[in-house]
Amino acid sequence: MAGSPYAISIGTLSAGSNYSITFVPANLTVTAKPLAINGITANSKVYDGTRSATLNTGTVTLGGVVGSDVVSLSGSATGTFDTKNAGTGKTVSFSGLSLSGAAAGNYSITSTASTTANITPAPLTVLAGSATVANKVYDGSTSATITARGTLGGIIAPDVVTLNGGSANFDDANAGNGKAVTITGLTLGGADAANYALGSTSVSATANIAKADQVLSFSTALIDKVVGDPQFDLTASSNSGLPVSVSVTGPATYAAPTLTLGIPATVAASAADYTVTVTANQAGDVNHNSATLSGTFKVLQLGDITHDGSVTIIDAMEYLKVALHLDPSPSFTRNIFLDGSNRAVIDVRDVLLVLQKVVSQPI
Repeated sequence: MAGSPYAISIGTLSAGSNYSITFVPANLTVTAKPLAINGITANSKVYDGTRSATLNTGTVTLGGVVGSDVVSLSGSATGTFDTKNAGTGKTVSFSGLSLSGAAAGNYSITSTASTTANITPAPLTVLAGSATVANKVYDGSTSATITARGTLGGIIAPDVVTLNGGSANFDDANAGNGKAVTITGLTLGGADAANYALGSTSVSATANIAKADQVLSFSTALIDKVVGDPQFDLTASSNSGLPVSVSVTGPATYAAPTLTLGIPATVAASAADYTVTVTANQAGDVNHNSATLSGTFKVLQLGDITHDGSVTIIDAMEYLKVALHLDPSPSFTRNIFLDGSNRAVIDVRDVLLVLQKVVSQPI
């Protein structure tokens, strides 16, 4: 029987006539034999933040009982995982069982009584309506900017789990309100992220794409002209790439891409200047706002020219150029008056220039 101390006696042991046995008294200890508990299994579970395990004891047996010894298990077994964290093949130890029966004192339960089971990550979901993206102006792409990835539902306190990463895209690139947006590629972060799994790595949101403003421009600058100037090409374009229409008001006509002045060169020299207004229009579309661009230029009807000295020599040359425009015939007469100290150096080729009434400075 297990226990101590048990005294050791010499008994009837003999060494024969030639020897004698000297007996040294001592005590003997009999230790209990450890028994293995067989047949207990543990159920796998979903992560719940605890180490508790559910055991199955319906087929439990004791291994190692000697002969006809009467030994049985009593009590209620309690299982405990090695850690609370998710994992596979995790050790589950059990306690709460004891030995009973006539020979129970000669046995013990092995201290390594255990089994294995799994803890699977707990599923998390992103709460509906909790993810948001920014509104934007139409840019031709479906890309969207995430402003909030959403709120996770199912985290067990006090675990720390965050929602990270992801990219967002509108269902299409066109302008509109309340457009569907899908956020994909979401991941979990935080100290306890390994104990959880996202039910879905994507989530839905809505946002607006506003129409884009257009910027119109003319193909050439609108500069003043002189009666009799030739027609010239003029078009307009938009940064959107949409076609732009051009119209004119005033003494001119437009047939794309040509603008023609409508004032004959023979108009009396005393007539007033004229103004031409050029207007570009783009009506817009599903993705762009309409846009208008207007500009004006004068059609100059000049007679004799007086230079008062307050402008540069180059201005005087321009005055001469204007005078030439007034009558493009091989020879003509126009008066240019110079009333200042400027000396005009004029280079005129292939034109017979007759200057009359030159005042103050010779040319």
